[in-house]
Amino acid sequence: MEAYNSDRHVYPANARFYDDPDHGLMIELRADANSGIARPATQQDIETYNRAYTQYQGGGVPPTSEDIAPVLTSLSPDSMPADGAAITVTITGTGFADGRSVVVWDDKDAASVFESDTTLSVEMTGPGVEGVSTVGVRNGDELSNELEFEFTAAETPVRRR
Repeated sequence: MEAYNSDRHVYPANARFYDDPDHGLMIELRADANSGIARPATQQDIETYNRAYTQYQGGGVPPTSEDIAPVLTSLSPDSMPADGAAITVTITGTGFADGRSVVVWDDKDAASVFESDTTLSVEMTGPGVEGVSTVGVRNGDELSNELEFEFTAAETPVRRR
């Protein structure tokens, strides 16, 4: 359930820190033992894992993927007409947990469907006005990066004579 890095901090088993000569400290979030997506480790990653370690050492629950802030990579589609009918928006990223990940749309929880640890979906209806919304995913208190979703002007039908 746990893995240690060189300074003996404990991290979730699906995460691995390592030094890359070209990119510095990296974190690999692993979907399974044989695959993963690596990216530079952020200060938030380090703080999250150090907090999980402290809680575990203090008799708390051992850290799991639920302690990890998800990382969003894309929305599909990433826009729709402001007056559009309901569509399904697919959110792709890493670190999603069934029963734990919550889609946050403009700072409000949105009903979503867990598809996999890399995919969530949410039904969205146009709000009637143009604009940009922010979309994130939360695991407990850990919030992901945010992506933008655009509500575009309605298409004006062309009248033919």
